[in-house]
Amino acid sequence: MKLEELARQSSDAVRVSVAHLDLPPIGDGRPSRSWTPVLVGAGLTAAVVAGLAFVVSNRFSGEATPADQVPDVVEVPRLGLPDDLGWTVVAAGSHDELFSPGGVEQPTFAYFGDAGDDPFGERDLLVASYRGDDEIAGSEGDAVAVRGTTGTITSGVDQGLPGDATALEWREEYDGGRAEVIFVSRSFGADELVAIADAASFDPVTARLTPAADLGLTELLVSSGTPFDGARGSGEGYMVSYQRGDGADFVTVNASRGDLGREVLGMRWWTSAIEEVSVGGQPGVLLDLSEAFGGDTGGLTGHSVIWTVRPGVVGTLSSYGRDDSLDIVELAASTVELDEETWDRYVAASRDQSAGVEEFDDVFGRSEGTVGDSEYVWVLGLQGENLCFNVQSGSGGYGTCQERISIEAPAGSARTIDSSFGDEFAHVLIAADPVVGDVVEVEGRYTIERVDADGIAWYVAIGDRDIRPTFDVIVDGAVVTTLEAAVEATAEGAMPTTDAVRELGLDSMEPLFASFDDPELIWWFGEHEGRACVVTDGAAAEATCVAPDDVMVFPTVSLPDGARTIVVLRDAPTCATARVAVEDLQAISEVATDEHVYSFWMVPRKPAGMFVELTGDGARQTFPLPQPGDTASWPGDTCG
Repeated sequence: MKLEELARQSSDAVRVSVAHLDLPPIGDGRPSRSWTPVLVGAGLTAAVVAGLAFVVSNRFSGEATPADQVPDVVEVPRLGLPDDLGWTVVAAGSHDELFSPGGVEQPTFAYFGDAGDDPFGERDLLVASYRGDDEIAGSEGDAVAVRGTTGTITSGVDQGLPGDATALEWREEYDGGRAEVIFVSRSFGADELVAIADAASFDPVTARLTPAADLGLTELLVSSGTPFDGARGSGEGYMVSYQRGDGADFVTVNASRGDLGREVLGMRWWTSAIEEVSVGGQPGVLLDLSEAFGGDTGGLTGHSVIWTVRPGVVGTLSSYGRDDSLDIVELAASTVELDEETWDRYVAASRDQSAGVEEFDDVFGRSEGTVGDSEYVWVLGLQGENLCFNVQSGSGGYGTCQERISIEAPAGSARTIDSSFGDEFAHVLIAADPVVGDVVEVEGRYTIERVDADGIAWYVAIGDRDIRPTFDVIVDGAVVTTLEAAVEATAEGAMPTTDAVRELGLDSMEPLFASFDDPELIWWFGEHEGRACVVTDGAAAEATCVAPDDVMVFPTVSLPDGARTIVVLRDAPTCATARVAVEDLQAISEVATDEHVYSFWMVPRKPAGMFVELTGDGARQTFPLPQPGDTASWPGDTCG
């Protein structure tokens, strides 16, 4: 588990703020991956700077109350750049909206050192912990025994930390849950970190470990969210992200309750490359991220300036991109307080960005709403000759396209042409003859909107991910058809005829599903003569079959941009929602036949350490994916 993995766990909202970066190109047919660090080697800082959300939300949790640390202010201003500077808004929102939707659990960072002028000079310890059920990929390192389990020792470089640091990580199991924990230090070696961890006390309420008192270290700072947000006394604040020119350069302006001195204290553990500056006459500090983390930034630059806006309010302006001539101190001094009208315009613009409206040549319809605690925006329209549908929510996005010419609504009826069952909600896209008067979800747990465009009545249904919806199609007050939420695969070309296809007898196979979303890897799936088979046409045409089972993992295919593995789930238990628990998914689609319901997942690497996850009725169950070429059945007690 790298610290950057904790950063991903810390905030679904950062993915919202950088939705324009992570959104799948229309037609990708896959959910967007979780936001990932793009400043290699900068760890958590890189993860935040990747979205230019250098300062996220924070809750101070020391002995003193927040009021003792941060002066009261009437309100936190909404800071932004003047419109005439040439920056385009791509995301805007309050911290509550962006960083804590639905009370998202965030990791905690506790800094220990010696009280004095040089708090981390002689002895230091950073304790990072995250309490949650999500599986986090482990880091490669040296295995060690720690606290009754197996941990891993890694170097600072491996963790995206300063190179002279050593890290110890493990999973702390306790009654009622588990926590991912990392101890990091420049002054303590591997054996010392293990001894400190073994002697530490664990609080299951806060998921925090505290070193033993006889170690003599003082807890100097406790923060949550991201390491560089210091010790905010409150999560109250606002953020705006901008991009410029060809989109290679980004800036984020953030304002929240805070104290500059405590901000600097947290940064001092990470780097000494902190320069005092004046921002419009107010005290501030400048941090050169590329210098602070060894310059390993992939040719990109990262800077952040933090300053006192007014007593109790700290502003942060962070830049990320290729323009190393940008004077961000001067840019920070140019920030202005945004009025309500401008702020509303910024928020609306960011929603359009996250929904990918600019990708469409002709927008048929656009709408937004809420399912439970999750907000969403969807867009339907044409991109070139393709019909494209895009839905964006707090934890990611889904974009898919298919040839418009191939879509026809049955005379006097309708059919489903796209569906996805995600982490937050499900959506179904239906194409209907305009004579259809209404399409109604039978259980009434879906919001359905109609868009009449291009000679078809399009119905977008969004609702409960835990039910498999059916829809009544109504013409002249009578139900003429009942639809199931399945994607009807459209044949866009014949399978390649190769020796492997012929040897397996697949030249006569009628595919149940075909994917043409990725020109680097076109593939077909079907069940043929008692076998489940996949034919791929990538760098070379290949064909393979496995015995049909509930979970089927087909042999990994090597492509110029990396290995990819096709995972097929069949007939997921009706009591649960099934998904492959891995980030960076490349595709997810579903298709139903008279006998089975299949879901197809594309992962960009071999599935070692990946899991199938079943959730429903408040319960969660996981089990490892089989190795490529193997299969598995659903656990017998899944619905028990």
